[in-house]
Amino acid sequence: MNSKLEKILMQEASNTNRIYLHYRPQHGHWVAYEQSALNLLSLAPLLLPDEEIFSDAEIRLRYATINFEQMDRYNLPAYCTLLGDDIMVLATELPLAHLQNPLLPA
Repeated sequence: MNSKLEKILMQEASNTNRIYLHYRPQHGHWVAYEQSALNLLSLAPLLLPDEEIFSDAEIRLRYATINFEQMDRYNLPAYCTLLGDDIMVLATELPLAHLQNPLLPA
């Protein structure tokens, strides 16, 4: 199993209210997997879910991507903490639905 996949699985195993975002510089966007993807989609319902196949481990993971413009639109940078060069977490003590979504009525 590759280290990227192992890191994702370890983060998502006990994740309930966080969004771990992994940066893909070749595409210029951030990717959230599994529970992180579901949490991200609850905040940003216009994003589209997809699946990635990790063929070396024969595992298929759900994911959602978000770019910098979309992050600004949903006011997410204020809630993000960098964990490394290519990973950040969006964590809050508030329920995810409480974060302001500019596309939903107040």
